[in-house]
Amino acid sequence: MSERTSYYLRLLVSLALLALILSRVDLQGLIRVLGAAEPKKICLGLFLLLVISPLLGSLKVIVLLRGQNHTIAFSKMLGIDLTSRFYGLLAPSGLGHGAVRWYRLGSEIHDRAAATVCVVFNRLSQTLTVVGIGTLCWIADHDKPALSTSIFFYGLGALALLYTALLTAPPRVMGERLCRRFLPQRALELALRLFRSMETMAGAGFTIHLLLMLVSACRQSALIGGGFFLAMALGAPVTLVDLGWVSAVGFLVGHLPVSVAEIGVREWTYLTILESLGVEPSVALALPLLLSSASLTVAGVGGLVELVQVRRGHKQ
Repeated sequence: MSERTSYYLRLLVSLALLALILSRVDLQGLIRVLGAAEPKKICLGLFLLLVISPLLGSLKVIVLLRGQNHTIAFSKMLGIDLTSRFYGLLAPSGLGHGAVRWYRLGSEIHDRAAATVCVVFNRLSQTLTVVGIGTLCWIADHDKPALSTSIFFYGLGALALLYTALLTAPPRVMGERLCRRFLPQRALELALRLFRSMETMAGAGFTIHLLLMLVSACRQSALIGGGFFLAMALGAPVTLVDLGWVSAVGFLVGHLPVSVAEIGVREWTYLTILESLGVEPSVALALPLLLSSASLTVAGVGGLVELVQVRRGHKQ
């Protein structure tokens, strides 16, 4: 199956889910809920989602680069992040966001191996903190629906084990031996540079990894806080703890390669879970719609940044 065909199939899934969702929700009630939202809380939520979260996301990558003895200006890293989000909406592949970030970052620091390690550890640390905070919120929530807590623990344990394995010597040595045995010379050179970058990251020290997890946790807290302010603005009877584990489930389900930019899947997940918590369908749908609008706004800003950079390049 070609990437273009895959993209159209995921677009079809997104549209089908949106059509199914709209068939379950009263549109007039949805418009009434959005119109009655409190503007101040909407602004606070959007500030966390549109400003604080992207800034912390760029800071995470800068911390990762410091661990590999590379530096980059904050404004440059923020521009790379924003434009990669824009192309993530357009790319046929579900990995468009990460691929564009890897390419732009590698071109900026002139080290593709270091850029690869940054992208991998950035996604891994993000998933680890999302599942970790989601697990804590799930344990603290006494009104959650019936679901085995072990699912969160197993996921958290597997991610922690993978993160540790990438930083320890035996898996790297074993991988290097396998590459030397089976890869041709050109591919072997690329693989060895990647292993050297991983070794540098492993030797960066405990402080770098602690700072990475701290920034990642702050970013996830900003996303949860932004969603909570939006929920309060809409009058949804949910707590901060509820949104902590709901956002974790939405993150994991949304990253399944079955839709375009999580559209449709995110709305369906939030609608189903929030309805089980006693939230009215119109309110339950309004919240993920606002979250999706925030994501699309960030991507739109990235498109404007890319347009300015392209025009500047033509002038030069």
